[in-house]
Amino acid sequence: MISDSYANRGQGFIADDIEQGDLPANVQVTGPNGEDWDFPSGGIDEGRAMLQIVHDVAPGADLAFRTGAVSASDFAQGIRDLADANCDIIVDDLTFLTEPFYGGGLVDQAVTEVVSNGVSYFTSAGNFGDDGYEAVYSEATDGTTTYHSFNGEAYNEVYLEKGDYLIVLQWSDWFYSDEPSVSGSPDGADHDFDIYLHDENGNRLFGFNRNNIGGDPVEVLPFTVNSDNVTARIVIEYDGSDSDIQVPLSSVKLKYVAFRSGKGFDQKHKDGNGTIVGHATNEFAITVGATAYNDISKVESFSSRGGSLSNELGFGIPNIVGPDGGYTSVGLR
Repeated sequence: MISDSYANRGQGFIADDIEQGDLPANVQVTGPNGEDWDFPSGGIDEGRAMLQIVHDVAPGADLAFRTGAVSASDFAQGIRDLADANCDIIVDDLTFLTEPFYGGGLVDQAVTEVVSNGVSYFTSAGNFGDDGYEAVYSEATDGTTTYHSFNGEAYNEVYLEKGDYLIVLQWSDWFYSDEPSVSGSPDGADHDFDIYLHDENGNRLFGFNRNNIGGDPVEVLPFTVNSDNVTARIVIEYDGSDSDIQVPLSSVKLKYVAFRSGKGFDQKHKDGNGTIVGHATNEFAITVGATAYNDISKVESFSSRGGSLSNELGFGIPNIVGPDGGYTSVGLR
């Protein structure tokens, strides 16, 4: 299992789990040289909960845990660590917002590597519902600003409820932070896009205008909504390109996903609103969505959706779905 933590709540809880039969006594949580595979600080022990469920279903299985919550690169190393420890099934429930949406990435590469060596790899589809948007960049201008056209409009109208939001925009450029063998280029992004939140009257409220050229094609938009039934606008502006362009602007795909979506998120334009991204789109992984435990004919509303058209990111996944609501001791003691 790869998740956040195993024993953050204390070794006493582990002893209770073993005594009550929720876990075997020999879960491997250390590396071959004695290194601690648990999260160094923090975490809510989702990894231990996952291990309890596996122990219920397959009580004779040998179990191991390695955190993947430190960073994307450490997550990738954790996948290799478990494979080196002779784990033939690896399961994770993590998504890093900095993983490339459009192919490659350090975690994605590690998944491909271990599967090629005989490991069966399962990953969570994610918990982002259909709170996303994807389209090929469509240029428009008002004379002073160049922006992406949402079906002829300069913005996507969104409808928000109270809570915290985290919207991540990526586009189909190279990632500088990936190794060249992963991304195909060490040069970083060719194009610079910015994402802003406007009020319903078009006044800019918040956003980022970081220069992405030569770096990673990622912009992050965190904000808090303090009341319900708020109408706002998402605006994506184009801010220039490198002189040595490898990906033509006319073919660049834009995608944003609401990794946190308060108490409710909806939008006017829902093109490409699948939200399965990162290594969960790896063709060699088995990507798992969630069904309601009391009615397995229904996919949970929070479970990430794949693309509905063949040219959308995430098309053809999740591969399978499984019931939620399994009992564990984590969080109950």
